[in-house]
Amino acid sequence: MNFLTDHLTLIILAAVLSLPGGLLVTYQISLPRSRFLAILGGILGAAVVAFAIYYAVEATGISIDALTYFIGGFFACSIGVICGAVLANFTVDVLTGASDASSQEF
Repeated sequence: MNFLTDHLTLIILAAVLSLPGGLLVTYQISLPRSRFLAILGGILGAAVVAFAIYYAVEATGISIDALTYFIGGFFACSIGVICGAVLANFTVDVLTGASDASSQEF
């Protein structure tokens, strides 16, 4: 049984190559108190999106050329990194109870 198929290789490559740019954006948009958790959330977001794309292609059995699959996986994983970071920032903000709207000026 060949575990490492072409689709799996391409989606792993797309997810790994999307991490540097996505994590740079993640670092820039996250709050200082939650940067580490945002980076972990970004990595988890990319992994979840990559798994979802791989599962969808394998479950439906569609045929898609390698370049389209790689580029689609790359951009989707980049967005997954950013969404994971935003969710991590939101979680930290909710759990700590510190928001900008709670200051004395408002």
